[in-house]
Amino acid sequence: MADVTDATADLRPLASTYRLQLHSGFTFDDAAKIVPYLAELGVTHLYLSPILTAVPGSQHGYDVVDHSQINRELGGREGLLRLSDAAHQYGLGIIVDVVPNHMALVPPMWHNAPVWEVLSEGKNSAKAHWFDVDWDYLDDEFGLPVLGAPLGRSWRMAKSR
Repeated sequence: MADVTDATADLRPLASTYRLQLHSGFTFDDAAKIVPYLAELGVTHLYLSPILTAVPGSQHGYDVVDHSQINRELGGREGLLRLSDAAHQYGLGIIVDVVPNHMALVPPMWHNAPVWEVLSEGKNSAKAHWFDVDWDYLDDEFGLPVLGAPLGRSWRMAKSR
């Protein structure tokens, strides 16, 4: 299987994108099946929702828990390569939505160990450089805004002020 970047010379110029919302019920292989149809429509590039490992069962992918791995629920690296091969066969490019600051703070902590490590160890964390934190401005403390009540109640309390 070719590397994701091998076929870029034969791609059409970016003229139109088609966004695909990937999740466990619509994977890379499912997307590959509709590539011929999308090419027939005149689509030049597939625009993929986030593909990094998200909270298990995520329907949107923006709740990333591991930035180092392509989501296995979507088909992993192998599935992405199959989709890439199918897209390139039809002259389509691929654009991936990568949003580094979209991360989930979900238990258990291993779901997003780098975030939890930085929250607990601050700038002394080995992962502190992964994040855009102005430690000097924060006096070496990390602030995390949280609601004091469920969202609906917090919203009603804020509106009544």
